[in-house]
Amino acid sequence: MKRSLFVLVAVTLLAGMFAVPSTARTGEIEAAANGFLVEVIDPGESWIGGGVWHVRGFTARYLIVGDGENADYVAGENLAVIDWDWNLKNGSSHVHGEYAVALEAFDGGFSGTLGTHTAANPGAVAGPDFDPADPMTWPCVAWDRAKAVGHGFGELEGAQSRFTLQSDTCSALFSQEGTIFFPRR
Repeated sequence: MKRSLFVLVAVTLLAGMFAVPSTARTGEIEAAANGFLVEVIDPGESWIGGGVWHVRGFTARYLIVGDGENADYVAGENLAVIDWDWNLKNGSSHVHGEYAVALEAFDGGFSGTLGTHTAANPGAVAGPDFDPADPMTWPCVAWDRAKAVGHGFGELEGAQSRFTLQSDTCSALFSQEGTIFFPRR
């Protein structure tokens, strides 16, 4: 009888554990932020060939403002160096680059890579007034599938971040949400 009661209690506890949703596993936190373009440090090298606008080395500084419970793990200053190939005839683009975020609350932050690809989109086809030197003439469309993967440095050495980014302003403003993983000790 005691054995049956023990098994019944153990099964009930296990079932209860699996029924309770969790927000993150041990060693993980969820974080979100908004990024704001502060300064274009270097517009990079730009040329158009075959109807594709190529940019290499576009360097910008962003202010990252954390949102929610784990804001300290994302808030800081982001330096990004970005390359892109934007098909001016069909509106598709491929963007990739590197970034480093120095966090305000830590002596360290995250550095890593980012990238996205957008399919052909008539809204992103260049018009007759398109001027690569004038962002006001760029045919911006929303994108929502950019990925950024970073590795911690300084106080966050060993941690890893994985974020999904989205913007509808050619990256002048963007939002990000994702997970930060911490090594088991």
